[in-house]
Amino acid sequence: MRIIEIAALDNGAHRNQDGQLSKVPEGWAMIPESMDLENFPFGKVTAEEIEQVMTVTGWVPGVLPEPEREVPTTPAKDDIDAMLIDHEYRLTLLELGRTE
Repeated sequence: MRIIEIAALDNGAHRNQDGQLSKVPEGWAMIPESMDLENFPFGKVTAEEIEQVMTVTGWVPGVLPEPEREVPTTPAKDDIDAMLIDHEYRLTLLELGRTE
C-alpha cells in the first residue's frame, strides 16, 4: 500500500510511504495503484473516505523545484598555479641559500 500525507510540507511536497500497513494513519490517504501522480510528491491532494479508508481522489501536479546547484570548487588550474608558485618560491630560497 502506498500512502501520502494530505498536508503539504513548506516546499509543496507531501511525505509518502510504501509498505505493508494494516491501516491508514490519521492525516494520510491511500493512493490507488491505478492513479498517475505527475511531479510526485509535489502537488495538491484531494482525498475522501471511500469504504472507511481515506483515499486520494484527485491530484493536481505541482511545480518541481530547481535542483540545488553545487558550490563550485576551486578549478584544478588554480590549485596547480598555487603549487607552481610555491615551488618556484622554494627554489628561489634554495638558490639564495636561505631556508624558512
